[in-house]
Amino acid sequence: SINMNQTVLGKQKKGALLIIATQPPVGDNTTLMLYMVKMTAVDNNIPAAIFTPNMANTQTVNRLVAITTGIGYEKIAAGTLEMEDWKTLDENLPHIVNAPLYVDDTQVQTIAELQSKIIDLVTAHSVRLVVIDHLDEICADGLAFDDERARLDYLSRSLKALAEELTITIIAVEK
Repeated sequence: SINMNQTVLGKQKKGALLIIATQPPVGDNTTLMLYMVKMTAVDNNIPAAIFTPNMANTQTVNRLVAITTGIGYEKIAAGTLEMEDWKTLDENLPHIVNAPLYVDDTQVQTIAELQSKIIDLVTAHSVRLVVIDHLDEICADGLAFDDERARLDYLSRSLKALAEELTITIIAVEK
């Protein structure tokens, strides 16, 4: 079991950037990302933000509810809950609703737009963890690169500098 407070969100002098990427893609990196967000915002009440350009806010929240409650995502999405599921929701929903979690499902963004949103969230809500799903879909502010790896390196360096400047943890997931 990973203790997010000690490993990722522990006291640090500088921020941290973690990139989750597998080649070829293995499993569901988005689920891993949602578990990290759950452990941070829902379980430990630490402000977190999640950027999911490929998943609507409702889908993100439904998946988070499924992870938190143990109720199957399909049942939640389809609305086919049984009496026991409703009891479980009733017990767990206040923790989810009251969690300091900010979800942004804005489609294609530039790195500058993303950085601005992160700065605003840290300033206004003391966000300590930022998770970005599908880093590879963020635009590099109109800059041209020789290849995709160079573009992703630029994005990574930009996010690393921001994490250090704000002393926060940023986790970026590549598909």
